[in-house]
Amino acid sequence: MDRRLIIIILLNLFFIQFSRAQFHISEKKVKKNKISKEIIDYVEKNYSGLSTKYYKLRTDQDSICYEAKVKTDQGKINLIFDRSGQFISIDKEIDYRDISEETRSVINNYFDIKYTKYKVTHSRDHKLENEQVYELDVSAKKKKYRFRFKKDGTLIEYKEIPQKKIDLIFN
Repeated sequence: MDRRLIIIILLNLFFIQFSRAQFHISEKKVKKNKISKEIIDYVEKNYSGLSTKYYKLRTDQDSICYEAKVKTDQGKINLIFDRSGQFISIDKEIDYRDISEETRSVINNYFDIKYTKYKVTHSRDHKLENEQVYELDVSAKKKKYRFRFKKDGTLIEYKEIPQKKIDLIFN
């Protein structure tokens, strides 16, 4: 095994200890008429003629933000806005295999150590303040998590995504 890869794996294990806190994420769709004018104007100005699939309100322990999902010729993108409607970042859904093999190897090693069985369900390339971040939704141990990794595969943070409870009423 490459010495650099071993060092990256060991650093990831070290940072795991500092990223242990789990935060709950809540997401719910919001009607267009409930979205601030700044968000609507930004989307219409920069993505006119494209289909906006939906708007979401996303909250976690630290923040509240809005998300607009826009369908482009290159695929779906999410535009992220702060509470006041200011544009923050953009992320694009990607295939997990589109992440470089070296980075994917580091990420897979992290998951192999942490879980006996897991599945990457969604992958996004997230541009945040001139830094590329991979955001991965993962199912493991009957729970769902959202992980953020740096471009080199170093873990930034992870959060548990709460499961929607479905009440079944039988007559």
